[in-house]
Amino acid sequence: MKNILSAPLLSLLLLASSFTLAMEMPATQQEQQAAKTITVISPSGNVKATLTKTKDYGELKLYNTHTGNLIV
Repeated sequence: MKNILSAPLLSLLLLASSFTLAMEMPATQQEQQAAKTITVISPSGNVKATLTKTKDYGELKLYNTHTGNLIV
């Protein structure tokens, strides 16, 4: 199996792992709407990573760009 993790994707994974879960009250609707999303596509174009961060959590998803299927 070919290694699909390139330097940009590894950087994104490290960024995602640095998020801490906040032990606070649930985010308000306004805070949820202020979520930030970062999208990175691998140099080969085969993998798209999206990192969404809200006040309370971060979510990382990897997609196969050809099929649109979720990898992780």
